[in-house]
Amino acid sequence: MTALVQTNISLHHVLKATFEEINKYAKDRRGLPLDMDERKGPWGWIYSSALLASMCCLPSVVLVMFGLASVSYAAALSNSLYWSAFRWWLYLATFLFMSYGLYRFFRTEGICTLDDVKRERKRVINTSVFSFTVLIIIYLIWNYVILELLGVAFGIDEWKETAVWPVSLLF
Repeated sequence: MTALVQTNISLHHVLKATFEEINKYAKDRRGLPLDMDERKGPWGWIYSSALLASMCCLPSVVLVMFGLASVSYAAALSNSLYWSAFRWWLYLATFLFMSYGLYRFFRTEGICTLDDVKRERKRVINTSVFSFTVLIIIYLIWNYVILELLGVAFGIDEWKETAVWPVSLLF
């Protein structure tokens, strides 16, 4: 058993050293070395913005889940956040997060000036449309499936009536 653990540890160190060596030579399209933040990519900014867009409903579920609020308070909170101007501010913040993520992505790809954007127009448009589509899909699944299921499971029965799909069949 000890030999197996030592083998796994040494294999881990070898793989880690290999990936560090590969990352040391990571370059962008222009041939310039990438910083560690640039290697991670901007996709966290882009796709976490889908979670940001659903912050009108997430606090209600979290408060009920941890027993910090009653079900009626959580339902009222989600209704007041969802139907107020707060939701539009969240959508604006989501758009800004996605824009910043795309900006960082294109900068690491060597598309820095408007001439570069014109030259790589198809790539910029395709990447932007793809990112926006994935963002919408993540938002819809997270907000209207996962959060609804969690809300109904924790007792926010008001969400059953307004569910996009028949949640009442499951509970």
